[in-house]
Amino acid sequence: MNEPKVRRPFGELPYKDLPGVSEVYADGLGSTIFNGRTAHITFTVNRFAPPHPPRPLSGERVTAARLALDSDAVIDLFNELGRMMRMLEEHGLIRLSDGIAQRPN
Repeated sequence: MNEPKVRRPFGELPYKDLPGVSEVYADGLGSTIFNGRTAHITFTVNRFAPPHPPRPLSGERVTAARLALDSDAVIDLFNELGRMMRMLEEHGLIRLSDGIAQRPN
């Protein structure tokens, strides 16, 4: 099922990959804020200190990346994530119930 593309006044532009742009790993969300025009999303990653038994494991959650998206990009992201979530459900990796995703037991 194809989701409708967001209409942009300048039309659809060709995509060009820039290999020099770094990939960022995140294992959590720090915050999400929408101010009416722009969504601000902070991604986080857990960093652990070297283990020193018998002391408990310690570490901290740090910012990995910040992303600011205009409302058209938020719509594109929503549609793409919806496709990804349906694919994950079809493969049994998640279970969707009332729009909430959970890992299967």
